[in-house]
Amino acid sequence: MTDGPAEPRISVRPARAADRPLLEAFMARLQDHERALGADLPPGRAIASEHVGALLKWVAGHPAGAALLALDGDTPAGMLILGVTAESGFHLHERHRIYGEISDLWVERDRRGRGIARALIAAAEARLLGHGIRRVTVSAIAENAEARDTYGRLGYRLQYRSFERLL
Repeated sequence: MTDGPAEPRISVRPARAADRPLLEAFMARLQDHERALGADLPPGRAIASEHVGALLKWVAGHPAGAALLALDGDTPAGMLILGVTAESGFHLHERHRIYGEISDLWVERDRRGRGIARALIAAAEARLLGHGIRRVTVSAIAENAEARDTYGRLGYRLQYRSFERLL
C-alpha cells in the first residue's frame, strides 16, 4: 500500500543546445511578467530569441557561467542565467572584483512554491564557489515583490538602489 504519488524530484542541469526554444519561451514569459509590473520593455516574443542568444554568448565567457534549467520530475520548470563579471577599480576588495551575476530567473507559475528558485540559485552558487568566486548579485524590477521576497529568504540583502529616468 502506498501513500499516493511520490513528490516529483527537483533537479537542475546546464541547458543544452536543444533547450534553446525552451529558454526562449521562459525568457518571453519573464519579459512579459516584468512588463505587466510596469517596466517599459518590449514584448517577450519580440526579444526572446535575440536576447537569449546574447546571454548565451555572455555566459560562455567564463567557465562558471551557465544557463541552468530546472526540472520538476521530467517537466521543465524554470531557468536561471548566470554570468561572470569583472569589475575594475579599487572600491571593492580584490576578492570581490570578479563576481557572478544572475541576470534572469524564471519559474513557471504553476511550479512556484516547490523550491525550484532555491534549487536554481543553489546550483548557480555552487558553480561560482567551484571557480573560487565568492560574490553574486541579482537584481529585480522594483515592483516585483515576489522576486524581492524570494531573494531575501535565500540570504540576499539589498546592497544598492538603482534609479532610472527615461529621457
